[in-house]
Amino acid sequence: MKAAETEQETEMEQETEMEQESETEQESEMEQEMEQEMEQETEMEQESETEQESEMEQEMEQEMEQETQMEQESETEQESEMEQEMEQEMEQEMEQEIERKSEEEKWRERGKEAIRAAAA
Repeated sequence: MKAAETEQETEMEQETEMEQESETEQESEMEQEMEQEMEQETEMEQESETEQESEMEQEMEQEMEQETQMEQESETEQESEMEQEMEQEMEQEMEQEIERKSEEEKWRERGKEAIRAAAA
């Protein structure tokens, strides 16, 4: 009888031990799975952050290129306006010079006429 009880106790102890080992294995597997999931999440977050940083850098580069292009266009417009102003000034100066010469010619003719009239 005692031997049967001892055997039964031993079996129960073995079962308990096996259950504990099984639980420990399951816990260990679950921990590993959780660690892997966390690593994957961290990796995905890092990839996402890297993508966002890359996108932001591209956007900044595009903005800088646009600003540079706008500045160049503005400079070109200003240069064109300055060239037009200079051309207009030169035309005005030429017109004034022509008028001045025309006036001088008129006065010369009048002077000649006055000399002729006085001589006559």
